[in-house]
Amino acid sequence: MALQSIMCREPCFNVARRHPTKQDAMTMWDIFIQRVHPLGKICFDWEIDRLRARTNTDGGSNVFTFQEHAFVFAVYLISVRSLSEDECIKLLRRSSSTLFSDFQMVCEQALSGCNFFCATDMTTLQAAMLYISAGIERMDTKSLWSMMSIVVRNAERSGFHRDGTLLGLSPCETERRRRVWWQLQHLDLALGVRSGSIPLTLSASWDARLPLNIEDEDIGPHMRETPKERDGLTSMTAGLWTYWVLEEQRSFRYKDGSRLGFFWLADKTLTRTEKDNLIGRLEAGLNQRYLQFCDPIRPRDMVTHVLARSFICGMRRVILHPLTYNGRLSEFGEQHRNELLDVCIRGLEYDIAMQSNPSIRHFRWRFEGHFQWSALVYVLIEAHRQCGTPRAERIWSVLSDLYAANHSLSELPGDRRKSYVVELLIKAWKARERYLSENQHNPFQQPQQPTFLLNLERKLSQHSEASKAEGPSKRKLGEAETPDLTPVKKPVPAAGIQNGNLQVDDGAPSSLDLDPFADFNFDAIDWSFWESVQ
Repeated sequence: MALQSIMCREPCFNVARRHPTKQDAMTMWDIFIQRVHPLGKICFDWEIDRLRARTNTDGGSNVFTFQEHAFVFAVYLISVRSLSEDECIKLLRRSSSTLFSDFQMVCEQALSGCNFFCATDMTTLQAAMLYISAGIERMDTKSLWSMMSIVVRNAERSGFHRDGTLLGLSPCETERRRRVWWQLQHLDLALGVRSGSIPLTLSASWDARLPLNIEDEDIGPHMRETPKERDGLTSMTAGLWTYWVLEEQRSFRYKDGSRLGFFWLADKTLTRTEKDNLIGRLEAGLNQRYLQFCDPIRPRDMVTHVLARSFICGMRRVILHPLTYNGRLSEFGEQHRNELLDVCIRGLEYDIAMQSNPSIRHFRWRFEGHFQWSALVYVLIEAHRQCGTPRAERIWSVLSDLYAANHSLSELPGDRRKSYVVELLIKAWKARERYLSENQHNPFQQPQQPTFLLNLERKLSQHSEASKAEGPSKRKLGEAETPDLTPVKKPVPAAGIQNGNLQVDDGAPSSLDLDPFADFNFDAIDWSFWESVQ
């Protein structure tokens, strides 16, 4: 759980003595600069270089302030978060979970020493943002969002929501504050969606402008004139396009001039055409400002391009979802269902592109928190329903490519979404297998089960046995915790089909009406859960 060591500070805890060796410290700084800093710059390059150089001097960490300690350990924490298990063992000689747990505890102790609950200085805010970014998908979402609210309120107390040009600040200080404020809004929204809500701050009346589209070399502490923005992409683009999307949605209005807010995708008073037009407006703006300049041979451009396309695809999926219409999918026609299926498949194909491209492997950790789980679940439901249609071949080809590219989906321990999806996969394949057996010309030739599914069945069996043997566990101080994925309304059901009804954990069949084409019920899926973990 986040905040645990912040709220329970140990008075004899010496943060300075917990720094790693200089060699390990430099390794993690290099990882941070390569994998983390480019995706959302909340500091200037020269600030990073200066603190890194101090870390590399003998005794440098002994004279750090609590704020600097907190920032440095947040750098270590998110650097470890960006590494795979094998990379952690190879580079730092310890497991990812152990390193993450240790650095989390020390970072929390340092934040406590900064009087985190009242801190308004830039360094503490930046440290807290890195800590929260590292914790997404690793710590309890509700705790992180509570922590996020403290950080946002502290930033407001320092006036970060007001643009520096209105406060008479220097161009450099103005730019620093803009970068921090907009990244705060991005993080707050990411955590809010996972918690089933939208932060009210996004719709409030504040005037902080977007960060400039410049390189850090274009600006300095002693400049008095604001530098001119560059054309095309810069090192700011990876974060800037997400800020622009937020700013653009703040300008969306109803016909009477009132703000749409950030719930407009689910607003039942808007027509499908109106929502399509708004999405088209966002897509056109992204193309004009950023995507047309993306160079596919530059890894950072590739990340920006695929994530932006995936984002637009996700929005189109939302407006096609039955919950948006307050209806049931079984009431929609074949054209609507196939349109939703195509959008969901496209979303999975974007994930395949991100996971399979070796040039952007250093940024893959960033994708984990953006996987479109509900898109995958819907594809599996249609795989079951359309087991005998021409679309089935494409569906199973995409699923095979997805599991070949995204290895994290096969790592079942610690995330029960993955186990649940494997159960759905098995049910869908059984329907496909039954259809192929009944309709092939050679009755002695059995359908060949996909290799990836055979491996998943074996892992699911092993995971189930291990879970029964281990039983519940308790987290110690500073120990990383698996995400709290408990649905808001009801428990996540186990995937089971009996007599045409989807079974839930207590064995009682769902009372919801069945799809007339199959015994695999879309409407029985707890979509409030799957949508809340996007």
